[in-house]
Amino acid sequence: MLIQFTVGNYRSFKEKQTLSMLATKVGGQEECVREVGKYKLLTSAAIYGANASGKSNLIQAMKFALKLILNPSFVFGDYSVIDVAPFRLAEQTYDKPSYFEFIFIENKTIYRYGFEVSASKITKEWLYHTPTSRESLLFERQDNTITLRSRLSGEKKLTEKTRFNHLFLSVLADFNNQLADKLMNSFNNMLVILGVDDSEFFQKAKQSLENEKERVIVKNFLKEYDTDINDIKAGYSGWFTLVKEKGTAGMISDEEIRATKKPRTMHYMYDKEGNKTDAAEFFLKDESDGTQKLFAMALPVLSTLANGGLLVIDEMDARLHPIITESIVRLFQQRRANPNDAQLIFATHDTNLLDADLLRRDQVWFTEKNRVEATNLYSLVEYKPRKQENYEKNYIQGRYGAIPFVGRIERLVEPNDEE
Repeated sequence: MLIQFTVGNYRSFKEKQTLSMLATKVGGQEECVREVGKYKLLTSAAIYGANASGKSNLIQAMKFALKLILNPSFVFGDYSVIDVAPFRLAEQTYDKPSYFEFIFIENKTIYRYGFEVSASKITKEWLYHTPTSRESLLFERQDNTITLRSRLSGEKKLTEKTRFNHLFLSVLADFNNQLADKLMNSFNNMLVILGVDDSEFFQKAKQSLENEKERVIVKNFLKEYDTDINDIKAGYSGWFTLVKEKGTAGMISDEEIRATKKPRTMHYMYDKEGNKTDAAEFFLKDESDGTQKLFAMALPVLSTLANGGLLVIDEMDARLHPIITESIVRLFQQRRANPNDAQLIFATHDTNLLDADLLRRDQVWFTEKNRVEATNLYSLVEYKPRKQENYEKNYIQGRYGAIPFVGRIERLVEPNDEE
């Protein structure tokens, strides 16, 4: 489980800011608190803030860090320059390295792994673990100098194989180091979905329909949310019909071939008495935007709940009814639905979720820009509202900050008296 994530000098984050999943002593909603060793960790956290306040940048930071760890080729502009984005609005930061650090628990051992990276190289990298009550170093890196300790001391030869723009942890995993493989498995179980149109996850969702077990999972997820979809198909079945009608595959156009590969949804047809008769077939793209988003979210949500791990979603509420958004959050809160301590972190504007019966104060985070346009990240725990206070009302009224300032917009549409 994730304990905390820290980012600094990346996009709108100038100073280091930390999102923590540690439960505090605020109380309430104890079902979403899981004890792992000496820690009490939360299964979900919501991030609120005005537009352009840094919510998405926090999630972008996690996405970038994970891609550099798991698949570095994705974050290289021309296979030598690392596509990192430092804070550009301060003279002292725009040409300095960005900072990323994860602290998490794997098999009851705490790991603290992080790195600093510029466009040209990895400047620092470190890995600590806490097998007992005391944290100890496994390795640390300063530019091209890598110092090994403890159980990694026998991997000296791999330090020489580590390029200036690649992480040493990734190199260890490439050469099947057991510890690195275990940590990579933890990072692989951290899924980050960016925005409402994350093409990567939408494409994975389409591919999942080719697996019968996963197809049924997606179908049932959509049916439970009252989308009126009776079934969903990968779309390949139409190919055989075309071949049968045209006699040979060579007579089928490229456009027809592409059409057979598009996912399809099935809806019941009804007679004039309202009785179900046959089935009508639609392309998935003909469904509502909300249905398409649920389609893309189905496997990430359900597989994370089933297997454990971390799911991070930007704009989770966009295109979804508030009741659906709340139900997804509740899945991660409930022990029965979430037996493997899966975690959900999401950015949202849905103030309906600011309810003490759903979210504890330590589950609510805010992003707000300061006077130099840098993002500050802080928790509702920093405020001490009375037990019966309405969190949603207080937030809208600006008592917690992190809301947009709207100027006199009416001036843009009022008639000009001077004319």
